[in-house]
Amino acid sequence: MEDIINGAFQEIVDSNPAYSLQGDGPKRLLIMSGLPLSGKTYFVNELNKKRPDKFQLINSHNTRPVAVRHLGRKRPKYDKKESQTTFEVTHKLLIQVLQNGWPVIADATNLKEKYRAWAVDAGRKVDAEMLVVFMQVTDDVARRRLSERTSKSSATFETYEKLKYELETTSKCSVPYLIINSEVDVIPHIDNVAKWLSGEIDAIPGVKQPTSYS
Repeated sequence: MEDIINGAFQEIVDSNPAYSLQGDGPKRLLIMSGLPLSGKTYFVNELNKKRPDKFQLINSHNTRPVAVRHLGRKRPKYDKKESQTTFEVTHKLLIQVLQNGWPVIADATNLKEKYRAWAVDAGRKVDAEMLVVFMQVTDDVARRRLSERTSKSSATFETYEKLKYELETTSKCSVPYLIINSEVDVIPHIDNVAKWLSGEIDAIPGVKQPTSYS
């Protein structure tokens, strides 16, 4: 299994030279969490516009296909072995990029603390400052956003409803977190998070401290 993990990891690093470059810091990790249609993609895209080339984006959805190939599979099965391999590969990648001095955004649904472990554990291993951003949305707004979409997307309201039952209360989060209602103007939050991630500020208004430590 170690050979599979190392092989998938190396393929990903070789395919993106930026993962081997040295960043300007600080060693900060932003972990996105939210249901489909909650505005996560918009939030991350706007962060990138605010501070282009200032951070690295790592997404477990992008590492899974590579892990699948190295497992000798033609398509994902989403079983325990595949999930564990994807976890290990993405975790390893995140550690390297943080150690190279890049601020990093870890983007996935990350609906439970155990699902965020690939990112949280990596951040702890390299002593990175961490922040979880919880994007929240109501069912009515999720439906409206889906109906207004013109581009093809894998997100459907059925997917939204299915994943909603996995959504865990924010009180389970073990690192500082920020709750953002994506139905209102999120630009002030994007500005603050961009400044924090790039090291321009050290504190963000509204950040809550964890009440549990898993």
